[in-house]
Amino acid sequence: MGSKIGLAGDMGSQKRAALEHARIIQASQGSYIGLAGNMSGAVRGAVDREARQERRRTSATHRSLGDQATGVIGQHAVIFSAFHYDVTPYVETSRGGFICPDPQALRWRPGREAFCSRATRQLPYLIDSSGYGRWRGEAPQWAHSLEVYFAARELTDPDGWAAFDDPESRQRSLDWLRATVATYPRDADPVSGNFWPIYSMLWSWDANARLDEQHLAPCFRRGVPLHAYIPFTSTQVRPTPTTLERLAYQAIANAQRAALDPDLRWMAMRTGRVMIGGMAQSPCHRLVRGLYGAQLYYRLARDVPDIKVWLLGQASAYVVNSLGVLGLLDKIWLDGSWFIQNACTNTIPIVQDGLITMLSLGKGRFGESAREIQTFFTTEEKMGAHARSLLSARAGLIQWPPEPDVRPIDLRDLEQRVAVKQHYQQAQMELGLA
Repeated sequence: MGSKIGLAGDMGSQKRAALEHARIIQASQGSYIGLAGNMSGAVRGAVDREARQERRRTSATHRSLGDQATGVIGQHAVIFSAFHYDVTPYVETSRGGFICPDPQALRWRPGREAFCSRATRQLPYLIDSSGYGRWRGEAPQWAHSLEVYFAARELTDPDGWAAFDDPESRQRSLDWLRATVATYPRDADPVSGNFWPIYSMLWSWDANARLDEQHLAPCFRRGVPLHAYIPFTSTQVRPTPTTLERLAYQAIANAQRAALDPDLRWMAMRTGRVMIGGMAQSPCHRLVRGLYGAQLYYRLARDVPDIKVWLLGQASAYVVNSLGVLGLLDKIWLDGSWFIQNACTNTIPIVQDGLITMLSLGKGRFGESAREIQTFFTTEEKMGAHARSLLSARAGLIQWPPEPDVRPIDLRDLEQRVAVKQHYQQAQMELGLA
């Protein structure tokens, strides 16, 4: 099974409506709008014209990316939900209150069984232990228990489940991991299992890590500046090349460092799968998290050829563009709730120059627009568009730009030396230094 894009976040009714609108899942049967009134020739003509235009839009030669995505992108999506979003130990009392007699006696939250249960789910359903939420104090207190998480696994019967982890504590995470593997050995099987151990990149991050050029991933050509592999859209703010090179160097060097960590290597060899956590709050800038994932995947795949690597919380346009350009979007799993957050900040996704580009409909981060732009898109429609953009990328519907055509300078070549000197002199003149 190839990589997937996990749609994370609390899957309430609004988010489910967004997935239905994007045709990622089938809409539930509901009422219809009837075209009432006198169906005169003019009215029938208008309806016929609209029908012809719709057929034209869906023809092979006039289909938009959205049309092409319909019916295709769903196979690349999974629901990835923090378990406490979907289950609860609380029961209602006769007085209308709620009590928690036993934290391990879980039941589905209202409306979740019809969407997530084994009998009714339309997409593969995976649960997360909410390590990030527990770390930030956002998860309920009853969810801070490995035994309760086991009970959630039994109730939900997920297609996959993440380890119970602590992003800051390696020892606690490893203790919980060993207990889980001992309790559910079949789930940890490299071939037939569905359990994902989690390795936090915070455990091994070193700002002074040294890069080993002899073991760079094949997607990084020697002699090419590392920052050349960071894709930029027309709406992004671009840091200086020096800053970008430093960020890329740190990311790739730390990926090499992590790949040699014995705990990560044990996880990969024991289960054939590994999630990389801690990225959302890590020193690794989101511009270069795709480079980190690419280098890490390459090193782990040398020893475990069928390894599955999942970058937790990284299903954003930044990382999707990066992995798409590097040709690894079909190898590395991603998830995130960015499709929800971007919709709520009034942005819409387009494809420009082969990259997913975010257009701000508001005043923008820097107030560059004097007036806010208003549209008739509903929040559900914007969520659906963002989810569709990520899944369309995974489905191969986006033609990514070519790899950077940056070649190292051969100082033995007289023509190249002359060209460099001319560029240098031109730069001096532009800066007033000549």
